[in-house]
Amino acid sequence: MKLKPVFLVALTIFPNIGCEKGPDYSPSYQATNTGKVNFEIPEVLELSQIAISLTNYEDKNRNGQYWSDVETHFNKYRSHPLIIELKKEVTNVNVDYDIRMGAFANEFDKDGNILSGFYPFSKFGDGKNRFSKLKSQFEDFAKQSDFRTFYKNQKSNYAFLVKKQADLMPIQQMWDWLEQRFDDRSQSYKVIFSPLFGGNHNTVWFEKKNFRESIFFISYVGEGFQIQNAKVREGLASRIVFTEIDHNYVNPVSEKCKREINKAFRDWEKWNSGAQNYKSAMLTFNEYMTWAVFTLYAYDTFEKSDFEKVNQETENFMANRRGFKKFKEFNQYLLSEYQKNRSMKSAEMFELVLDWSTKK
Repeated sequence: MKLKPVFLVALTIFPNIGCEKGPDYSPSYQATNTGKVNFEIPEVLELSQIAISLTNYEDKNRNGQYWSDVETHFNKYRSHPLIIELKKEVTNVNVDYDIRMGAFANEFDKDGNILSGFYPFSKFGDGKNRFSKLKSQFEDFAKQSDFRTFYKNQKSNYAFLVKKQADLMPIQQMWDWLEQRFDDRSQSYKVIFSPLFGGNHNTVWFEKKNFRESIFFISYVGEGFQIQNAKVREGLASRIVFTEIDHNYVNPVSEKCKREINKAFRDWEKWNSGAQNYKSAMLTFNEYMTWAVFTLYAYDTFEKSDFEKVNQETENFMANRRGFKKFKEFNQYLLSEYQKNRSMKSAEMFELVLDWSTKK
C-alpha cells in the first residue's frame, strides 16, 4: 500500500511531497501506539537545534538551565564548519523547518553515522533538502563535540521536560473534544519538541493501513507563561498545541469548502495585515478557524473568569501581534453561535462563519 503523506503547517505551508517508502505501521506498532500521546525529544533533531542555536538565528530559545548546559558544552565548537555554514543558511523560517524536518527523518547508528530513519521527510521543508546536503558536517560536528555523550547525560533532564510539557498540555482531552465535533480520526498522536525551539510550530500526518499518526512540532513551554493562575497558564500553554492539532481537523473540511472560502475571503488582505506566510484566502481562513475552534474548546474547558482571560489574550495576540485584524469579530461571532448550541458539529460551524464572513 502506498504511503499517503499530508503536510499541514501553522505558519508556512510547504508542498505535499510523495514518498517511496514510509513509516512501517506494522500491527505491533499500531497496537503499541493506538490511542496514545507520545512526547519525544529526538536525538538527531536535537543535534540540529543545538547547531542552529549556536548561530545568530533569532528564533531559538536561549534561556534557562538547558541553554546554559548547551553553551558550556558546545561553545568552543562555534567555529566548526557546520556552524559557519548554518550562519549563512538559516535566515528564515522555511530554512529552519527544512533542516528540522530533515533531522527528524534521520537517526544515529551505533558508530555515530546519521542514517535515514522511520519517517520519510527527506524532501520536506522548502524542498531544498538542506539537512541531507549538510549531513556529513552534522556527523562531524556530533563526533567532534561529543554530542552523543551530552545527549545521553541529559536523558534524565529530557524526561523531566517531557513530563512538564505533558502536564501543561492535556492532549488526550483536546483529542477527544475535537473528534466529538469533526469527522476525521487519528489513531495516534506524537508531540515532538526541543527545549531550544522558538515560536515556529508545524504539524504533519501520515496515513497507511488505515492508521493515521498525527505529529506536532511545538515549543517547550515549561519555562514560559509565568502566570500565577494555574488554569490560565494551562489554557495558554494548551493553545500552542491545540492550534496545531486542529489543523488536522479544520484543513480537511476547508478543502471541501474551497469555493465558499475563496468567495468569503477573496479580499484576504482586509482580514490579514501582517501574517506574511498566509497570503491567500485559504491560508488566512484556516488560521482564523483553527484559533476560533480553540476558543470553543477553552469555553467548554475552563471556568468563566479563567476562560475570559485566556480568550482576551488570544484575541489580542491574533489581532494585534499576528495581524489577523478581524479575528475578534470572527471569534466572538462563532462563540456566540456555539453558546446557543454546544453540540454543534464542524459542518455547521463552517456554514455559519462563511455566511457571516461573506457579508463583511
